[in-house]
Amino acid sequence: MSQIQSLKNYIGGKRVDSRSDLLLEVENPSHGDSIAKVSVSTPEEVNESIGTARKAFPEWANTPVTRRTEYLYELHHLMKQDAEKISRVLTEEMGKSLTDSRAEMKRALQNVEAACGAPVLQQGDKMIGSAPGIDGEVIRLPIGVFGAITPFNFPAMVPFWFIPFALVTGNTFILKPSELTPMTMEVITELIDKTGLPPGVFNMVHGDRTTAEALVSSNEVDGICFVGRSSTCRTIASNCVRSGKRYQAMGSAKNHLVVMPDYDKMDDLIRNMSTSCYGCAGQRCMASSVIVAVGKKMYSTVCERFIDDSKQFIVADPLDPAVADEPMLMGPVINSGAKAFILDMIDTGIREGAKLGLDGRDIRIPGCEEGHFIGPTVFTDVKP
Repeated sequence: MSQIQSLKNYIGGKRVDSRSDLLLEVENPSHGDSIAKVSVSTPEEVNESIGTARKAFPEWANTPVTRRTEYLYELHHLMKQDAEKISRVLTEEMGKSLTDSRAEMKRALQNVEAACGAPVLQQGDKMIGSAPGIDGEVIRLPIGVFGAITPFNFPAMVPFWFIPFALVTGNTFILKPSELTPMTMEVITELIDKTGLPPGVFNMVHGDRTTAEALVSSNEVDGICFVGRSSTCRTIASNCVRSGKRYQAMGSAKNHLVVMPDYDKMDDLIRNMSTSCYGCAGQRCMASSVIVAVGKKMYSTVCERFIDDSKQFIVADPLDPAVADEPMLMGPVINSGAKAFILDMIDTGIREGAKLGLDGRDIRIPGCEEGHFIGPTVFTDVKP
């Protein structure tokens, strides 16, 4: 078991203890034990971070873009150097396999690489002679302070959909990571600090919904980036429209996979389906929860082969050295609430008459008796 640490906010280039008395436990979902404590930052503390970012904005906006990219190049170097360490922290607090965590780190790094192209990407445009005596010009300029509220399932990749692009285009930034998986960005923030980025350009405040609402509601924040539940997306979008904020609100999705009757690359098909359904224990927007096979013959074949392949997955603590590098490894779901919800959904499926072709409810992992594990579970003969 890792040593329990209390996570601090990062405001104005410094680690800051929250004044809040409300602490949340960060769990290792493989074992169910506490690995960190995180404060629920107060609205006043959120406003302090916003004020710090606002104060840092003018100088940062006037910093040449080539200089801004230098900080990102350094951050890329530090993150790549520590990628394995960060991947293991990610796996410890989130529960996905090391293979998945390493892939996630690659995506985070690729976003930094893309942002380093800003000297070209943010160039303006000219249209000479767009009408008689009229020329047109587009100039791209920094806007101000942006905030991001990110989900538990991709604690490294999703923040990096926003952070490098906001910073390199001359904006300042405040991140509110998920309270369920805050340790990954805690480690990455240490690396951001090492780059020498000017104080206040990047800030991080920990907390829950209360903290997020303070960030969204502030009139001093020019834009919000959010990834999470569709219902929350609608609320954030409405709030931002009313206050004149820019926003990106990306909601959840569960894809259907459709197999046509003439498809013949069955090995690739089944493996891609399995990876989609069981990677990250199904806790990602690109995970499939429904497979539709067209035609009785294809349906029969897909059911048989998919269930057989599902049985090949190893369900275990992803950091167990005996299996850590296995490609077909399935870890726990994020917490006891998620497990209870899934078990209830399985019970509902049985009551509605679906056939349980593979039952993963009673799986037991030696040494992980308090972990939040559910094995691969497949329903067939499902009604709409």
